[in-house]
Amino acid sequence: MSFAQWVEDFRWAMNAMRARAWRRRLTYASRAAFDAALRPPLKYEVGMVIDYPDALYHITIDDVCRAMKAASNAQSR
Repeated sequence: MSFAQWVEDFRWAMNAMRARAWRRRLTYASRAAFDAALRPPLKYEVGMVIDYPDALYHITIDDVCRAMKAASNAQSR
């Protein structure tokens, strides 16, 4: 394993850990908003999405931030 691959794997693990920790603190309604925002669309099939927790294998930090913002908005309502 190269150092670059190790860094990418570590970044993915930190993103997944951050997303799971954030999701655990949410109410049910906020979790639904978080899950919906977290699921990135599949690039090879238009219109399909990946369900949580499998979405964690395909996320970037931008996806995590978008999901956190959606959950925060759902909690503030």
